Amino acid sequence: LLDWQCVTSEINAARRALTGESARDPVAIDAAFAAGWQRLEPLAGDWAEQLRPGNIRVRGVESRHRESYGDWANRLTEFIGGRVLDGLTKRAGAAR
Repeated sequence: LLDWQCVTSEINAARRALTGESARDPVAIDAAFAAGWQRLEPLAGDWAEQLRPGNIRVRGVESRHRESYGDWANRLTEFIGGRVLDGLTKRAGAAR
């Protein structure tokens, strides 16, 4: 999980921005969102396409609506959960 600390840091930054003093300031939220991706992109490597902010997906189909900062943070959380499951599955398979 330490390999994914950069992702969890962005999840935490999003939560702070969305619940802190700047939560009512759309300009501040947009700036925090842009800064989050600028920090994460150089560390994302082969996962950049999956982690990049984009459009909202509905039942697996991309819509025309831009993903919000909160949506992106939720997707990053799901991404981390997927990596945890991958790791547990591999460990369980190796233990057999």
